[in-house]
Amino acid sequence: MYALDPIRPQFHYSPYQGWINDPCGLIQWGGKYHLMSQFNPAAPLWGPMHWSHVESTDAVHWSELPVALYPPHPNNPLDSSGRYTGSALLDKDTGALQVIFTDATDTALHPNAQAEVVSTALSSDGINFNLYSGNPIIAAPPPNSPSGFRDPKVFWDTTDSTWKMVVGSGDNNSGKVQLYQSTSSTISELTSWEYVGVLYEGDGSTGTMWECPNFFPIDGKWALFYGGNGVGWYEVGTYNGTIFTSEKRGLLDAGPDSYATQGFIDDSGRNLAITWMGNWGTSKWPSRVNGWAGTQSIMRELFIRDDGGLGSKIVEEVSSLASGAAKSLGQTNVHGTITVGSSNTARLQASIDLVASNAPAFTIELFASSAESVSLVYTFANQSLTLDTTQAGYGQAGTWSATIAKPANNLLSLDILIDRSSLEAFVGDGTVMTATVFPRYQESTNINIVSHGGKAVFDSIVLTPLGSAWV
Repeated sequence: MYALDPIRPQFHYSPYQGWINDPCGLIQWGGKYHLMSQFNPAAPLWGPMHWSHVESTDAVHWSELPVALYPPHPNNPLDSSGRYTGSALLDKDTGALQVIFTDATDTALHPNAQAEVVSTALSSDGINFNLYSGNPIIAAPPPNSPSGFRDPKVFWDTTDSTWKMVVGSGDNNSGKVQLYQSTSSTISELTSWEYVGVLYEGDGSTGTMWECPNFFPIDGKWALFYGGNGVGWYEVGTYNGTIFTSEKRGLLDAGPDSYATQGFIDDSGRNLAITWMGNWGTSKWPSRVNGWAGTQSIMRELFIRDDGGLGSKIVEEVSSLASGAAKSLGQTNVHGTITVGSSNTARLQASIDLVASNAPAFTIELFASSAESVSLVYTFANQSLTLDTTQAGYGQAGTWSATIAKPANNLLSLDILIDRSSLEAFVGDGTVMTATVFPRYQESTNINIVSHGGKAVFDSIVLTPLGSAWV
């Protein structure tokens, strides 16, 4: 059924019907990966928030499960109260799955209620979630949080071996991450929390309300990421148990369509993450006419880049999506235009010899036809990669650029996922660019490489067809 919709992603999660945005409750539990999402089943528009739920044995193939959380007033379509974003954790004593989330109340209909509080629910089977009778577990935001108070993310603090939680907030001047510590003795009783203080506060340049904060140790550092001003930011630095000091800031994703990223650590110790392939500035959702809106990214693995920033790469399990033999062009000198293949569900992997190339730039054209194409342009002189969607699709039209670190071996590697209406372009240094394109024409499937004014030397070019992620 998913294959019949020409713009429906085949190996990214999207709702069968309705709307999704933030990924929630990401965890590996009971040997399976669980992905929940902010969800409105009634329409392809934001509405009273449920949590949709899918599971996977390999982090890339997904099976639908029943809705995990329902809004508190599901029978009143005018009531926008809902279960907002939150996180999941394992009760190592009982094996249960606990989710901790924002309970949001429509104060226009419930004027005496607190707009945003923190609540919890528990599941013994990973399907049915029972709300804690003592909710809310945090009944009000801390002082000086007028911008909001939402999206709790629980983490194990290795500095003092305690459970802590970050919550997004802000005031009129800057975004904030609020820090709480559990006063419960075991994970099965993570229902009692005390306020520690402001973990980290911005300077206003990344927004006055920070959403979906995540905080975790990685490769000898601590990483914080959050959504602010409609994009996802990361900060990498140090942490003493109460205060985070940032040493490096950047964009989690340099493209136009990424927000509300959530991370988790799987059983093998990898720092994994999924991002919503959209944001609140995305005004165009052509899939609405087909009854759905919103897509989650492929599973990504996070790492500390050589420059100290936070990088992303595709998880190795994506190779299991291959639906046919890979086409390999081997070492190729591109002078002019070559066609790599014709596909809108594929993985393109390329390696470029920066020393042997003498062209000023090369372009990879995706979703290409005589009428449109998306361009990825690498300029050798300033080491920039530019994503240009101005000549393609019904999605957001614009250009977005990132400076790519020069690889030590002088081989620039690109790993690009193309999935009917979207693309994710990963670079070897950890840069990623995500865009929802929505091509205008079904004929727009060509993949070309163009080099003018010299040669671009490709050490390798491999195009692999990818199949459905639905099982």
